[in-house]
Amino acid sequence: IVATDDSMIRCAAANAGAMCMSAGRMVDELKALRRATMYRVEAAVARVNGHDIRPIQLQGRPMPTTFTKGSAIIEDKRNRSKKTRKKEVNEMTKTLEDLKKGTTSTPSWAVVPKHEGEF
Repeated sequence: IVATDDSMIRCAAANAGAMCMSAGRMVDELKALRRATMYRVEAAVARVNGHDIRPIQLQGRPMPTTFTKGSAIIEDKRNRSKKTRKKEVNEMTKTLEDLKKGTTSTPSWAVVPKHEGEF
């Protein structure tokens, strides 16, 4: 990319295969890129904070801190133990007594359908 207003440099760069533009256009594109980036940052911050996007006149300027005493909760989660489902696991497992008794009913996959009158 060549950004210049000099026609000799522009001609030499175009012959070499470069993309040529004026310096003013390059500055305008950089300003547009900066505005687009600022809007995306403003939209992300607004989404995280749970409020609307600020007007264009206020974007890029620091927003006054709105934290007051007691508005933020700091919680230490480093040594927290994980909760387990012991009741459900115990209800689903079989004991030794259950295994000794065995099954009293025929499982559904072992039932042979009746074929009356097919032959």
